[in-house]
Amino acid sequence: MTREENARLRLKNEKLREENREMGLMQRRKVCGICILKAENARLKAELERLEAIAAMRRNKANPKEELGSSSSAFQTPTASSATGSQPDSGADVPKEETPSM
Repeated sequence: MTREENARLRLKNEKLREENREMGLMQRRKVCGICILKAENARLKAELERLEAIAAMRRNKANPKEELGSSSSAFQTPTASSATGSQPDSGADVPKEETPSM
C-alpha cells in the first residue's frame, strides 16, 4: 500500500466513525411516546409517595394524642373481659353491656 492510499483509508475510516457516533446519538435520542409516558408515570408515582410521606409526618406532628387514644382504647377491651372473669372466644362479639362506661 502506498502512503496516499493509507492516508485516504484513514480519512475514510475517521468519517465512518464520526457517522457511526452521530447515528448512535440519534438512536439514543429517539424515544417512543409510550416510553416517555412510562417514565413520566414512574416519576409522578415517586413524587406522590414522597408527598404522602411528608403529609403523614406532618399529621403525626399535628396530632400526637391521636395515636395515644387509639392505643389506650385497645387496652380497654381485654381489661373489660378480664374484669368480668370471662374471656370471649376468638371471633366472638363482646356484648356492649360488658364494656365499662367512662
